[in-house]
Amino acid sequence: MKTLTISQTRPLWVTSDWHLFHENILKHDKRPFSTVEEMNQKIFENLSIIQAGSILLYGGDFVWGKKEMKYNFACEAKKKIEDMGIEVKFFRGNHDNSLAKYGFVFENNAVDEGVIIEYGDLKFFFVHKLTINSVVKYSQKGIHYFFHGHNHGNKHRDEEKELYDPLNFSETLLKECNGVMPMVCDVSCNIWDYKAVRVLDLLKISSAFHNSAFSKDV
Repeated sequence: MKTLTISQTRPLWVTSDWHLFHENILKHDKRPFSTVEEMNQKIFENLSIIQAGSILLYGGDFVWGKKEMKYNFACEAKKKIEDMGIEVKFFRGNHDNSLAKYGFVFENNAVDEGVIIEYGDLKFFFVHKLTINSVVKYSQKGIHYFFHGHNHGNKHRDEEKELYDPLNFSETLLKECNGVMPMVCDVSCNIWDYKAVRVLDLLKISSAFHNSAFSKDV
């Protein structure tokens, strides 16, 4: 498993699932935009909250389009982010496979293959599509924070939904996670008002819903 170490002297942000130029996503997510151009513009305007010198982890499903046109869109959007002084690290989503074929660089090789991020004393698992198997595997390695994209706030579209319901988190699964309730958070942009979220703020916000330090007697 790949580990990415980032100095805590640099602000670290996360976001995912922009779906730039994707017409159908407006209806699918009920996004509050009339056109994809309006959506794209708003997403980039919102990057102004990120100070130059920051690192942005992008969790997959970047742009929409066909083959080489899609790759060109992605390169242009990436340059636009970098021109704002932001270093962006991309993670492959299920709609990004064609970008990889054209040489677009990702930190991972598959949509459910994540990376352990070491940020000062904090360690968390970052991936596009989170699975229960990954949560169990890395909980056993002492990782209890899991940030992902893919689901657009849809409770995993009933995939792995147990991770989102701590009250019904099974005793068996809790035992497999070494008795510690994992903190799982979807960073898809549509549930964060189309803005990136600073990791340290995300921990504070998410703790209201998922307390990674909470454990039951097992």
